[in-house]
Amino acid sequence: MNAYAATIGRGIDEKLTTGGTINLGSGGDVITRAGSTQNVSGGSIAYQQSAGADTKLLGVDGKVYDLSIAPNNIQYAGFATAIRTPTRAGASPPVGRRKGGLIPSYVDGASAGTISVQAPQAYLLGSMQATTTPGLFQRSASTLPTGGTFILGNGTRLRHRAPGPS
Repeated sequence: MNAYAATIGRGIDEKLTTGGTINLGSGGDVITRAGSTQNVSGGSIAYQQSAGADTKLLGVDGKVYDLSIAPNNIQYAGFATAIRTPTRAGASPPVGRRKGGLIPSYVDGASAGTISVQAPQAYLLGSMQATTTPGLFQRSASTLPTGGTFILGNGTRLRHRAPGPS
């Protein structure tokens, strides 16, 4: 299922729900003032409720089967919801009609981003936010949105020099 889900295209609205990155870098000081906010919180998508439809399969025998109870010992020609079958009068009503159930609304949260402060000296008085909104169906570690990351460093690498000849 994950391989299939990875092939589904996402719109710009979905791509922009993941928190971004704020890089505060300086060769001197980084100062955030009181009252300032650096926010890399993850967004969310709210899916509205919709009428549910049962998936139907059309067997090569011409019969329509509900996916949940379809026998596994026959071949299927395709999904019956997209196929019309002829009737005696020549009309072709759609098969696989809805049973009237509702799929409830739900929220799907996205991961927060990263705040990175790279300077020899930092004076951080503002607030930093990196919240997430886990959704009803995001229950496992692989589907839960991840919290934000905070990186604090001076942005320089220490080099060790071997002592030279005296």
